Amino acid sequence: MRTPQRPEVLERIGRRFMPFVKSYSHHFYVYRKDLSDKARQYTSGLMQAGSRKNMGRMAEVVPDCRSRNLQQFITHSNLSEREVIDHVAADADALLGDREKTAFVIDESDFKNERRVENPRK
Repeated sequence: MRTPQRPEVLERIGRRFMPFVKSYSHHFYVYRKDLSDKARQYTSGLMQAGSRKNMGRMAEVVPDCRSRNLQQFITHSNLSEREVIDHVAADADALLGDREKTAFVIDESDFKNERRVENPRK
């Protein structure tokens, strides 16, 4: 079980999170429509909704957010995922540095698998 963060730590994370998300906002302009607010709400929901992340749970924890709007954003937006992925990769590369001596490895072995049945003999 994770230890809850102190309020001042969460506040500091929030102050850094908003400018970071805004640096991606230009990816969310589609047909003269600005969808960056929906992208911010969706990203905020992913970070706050606990272990069961769905549009309803996300809308419960993100201010001024409706689950239907998030669902429409995800299903009907004609966005370039490749541009967003490339932007994330460039940001990660800038933070990690040296291509020859640096690696970013994501290990999913610590993520709880709710469907896995534990062996009672362990």
